[in-house]
Amino acid sequence: MSMYRNGRSMLRRVLAALALSALLGSGAAVADGGVLAGLGQKLGFFKQQPSFLPPDEAFSFTADVRDAGTVVVRWRIADGYYLYRDRFAFRLQDSPQYTLGEPGMPAGGEFKEDEFFGRMEVYYRDVEVVLPIEREAGAAKPVRIEASYQGCAEAGFCYPPMSKAVELQLPPV
Repeated sequence: MSMYRNGRSMLRRVLAALALSALLGSGAAVADGGVLAGLGQKLGFFKQQPSFLPPDEAFSFTADVRDAGTVVVRWRIADGYYLYRDRFAFRLQDSPQYTLGEPGMPAGGEFKEDEFFGRMEVYYRDVEVVLPIEREAGAAKPVRIEASYQGCAEAGFCYPPMSKAVELQLPPV
């Protein structure tokens, strides 16, 4: 019985190869692989791999000054992608005159069971984090903030941890 199934499978593959040869020989194959790719996928020769956005398109990062002591960082998250709440980290770079307060993480994330990390809170669509900056009174000065984060695509691809640095001018206090 098993030998019969294997024989049928082999026969189907040979017939598919002959059909492909006939298509190639007749000129019916499209140069971009449209006809052949579609036929090959239907016959099980090719598996279409999902394509994933580059990290900066999947997780678009921006930062703005809200006031003399507050910076707001934001991510616009593409459809089908998410960021892990527990993978956000923030630090000041080359800004010894400032101290970074506790980040104000938004409520309302969704919980997801992750095969590697377990139950995790994630953000879809948009996320905004408020960063308090403690400083002494004085003139306007630049502040350089580094934001680290990690996210994944619903289709099963996780990006390595990423970092973005931004320099902003805080107004005088």
